[in-house]
Amino acid sequence: MKKLFTIAIVLTPILFQYKSPIPGIDVATFIFMLITPFIILRSTINISLCPPLFLFLTYIMTGGLLSIGLQGAVDMLPLLRMGKFVFLIFIVIFVGYKKYFDFQFGIKVLKNATLVSSVFIIIQTVIYSFGGIRIIGIIPNLVTSDQHAMSILATSALLAGEGYYRPSSFFLEPAMFTQFCIIYLAYCIFKFDYQDDKKDVLYSILITIGIVMSTSGIGLIFVAFLWIVYALKDIKKVSNERRGEGVIFIIAIVIALFLILPQIGFIQQIVDRAFSDADGGNAVLARMIAYKYYFDLPFIFKIIGMGYGNVPSNIYFNSLAYIGYCTGVIGGIFLLWVMIYSYKRAKMFQKMLCILFTIMIFGASVFTATTICFYFPFILYQERSVTSLKLKQSVNNNYKK
Repeated sequence: MKKLFTIAIVLTPILFQYKSPIPGIDVATFIFMLITPFIILRSTINISLCPPLFLFLTYIMTGGLLSIGLQGAVDMLPLLRMGKFVFLIFIVIFVGYKKYFDFQFGIKVLKNATLVSSVFIIIQTVIYSFGGIRIIGIIPNLVTSDQHAMSILATSALLAGEGYYRPSSFFLEPAMFTQFCIIYLAYCIFKFDYQDDKKDVLYSILITIGIVMSTSGIGLIFVAFLWIVYALKDIKKVSNERRGEGVIFIIAIVIALFLILPQIGFIQQIVDRAFSDADGGNAVLARMIAYKYYFDLPFIFKIIGMGYGNVPSNIYFNSLAYIGYCTGVIGGIFLLWVMIYSYKRAKMFQKMLCILFTIMIFGASVFTATTICFYFPFILYQERSVTSLKLKQSVNNNYKK
């Protein structure tokens, strides 16, 4: 059960893309539904793992029901979305996590899945570049939303016909590939504060290449951020004189990259997609439209939100706009509390994940049960385990002496 629970968490971003035997339920949710009775019978509720997140879930339920009541119209779809969101996070984080999540085994599974995904996206790029053949890494007929999958594949084919290929490995979109791989990249680069293992350098380079080849704009930001922070962190270990030289060198490299990268056609395509209306639309503008819907809300609903999942159809909401529209200012305050609480109790690896997750809130759709259930087991792990691991290492060292 422990391995099944851990695998389900690690592979959630892939599994949730596909249909389960139950209509409207994805495979990831289906697996957690199956194992929930066993988890509940053998586990206890552990709110202390992250009290702000528990209170946030409580507000999403109570505030959502209050908002729907004030609106005077009951729509079952938002209620089902809200129920799924609260159920998955509660079962994974507050019931099953403490007893059934195996961090070390989870990292091994994540490592293999990330490396395979990165190698595959490199293969996709190479084969398209030399043979003009697009390899698809998903099974369209099994995807939860056939219409969404077909739309993405059609757009991808259209862009490829214009010379702009966006591989996505085993995911529907390049951004989803980046969100999956970035956790293990951060782990390879930073791990925990007390670890100093350089054997994962090749893995880090491979994953970085994969993310860059995905043409994901947020992916480029993430890899640049992680490597710059890593370089600055290493500079602290040298003398003041060498430290100054290192800082000057990094600044020179950054300036050179800003001057050189825009001249590369591959990078220019990413920039064009983000800031112009060419090649499939302005990605930045697409992420701003939803804010208009929030600002048009009556004052009371700006404060309490419209209820989780109760959003206009066919409109893209990034996470920040989604949080504002669905949970209001109160929900935003709760989420800020969750991230600050998690960051303060984190080690270096988890601090990077907190920062990356916060960045994604502003530009991606990560305020979902599947994404939270994927990220937070790794973010929260050290709160209960790093101290005991240090103690265990200390005992072993003393025993050897």
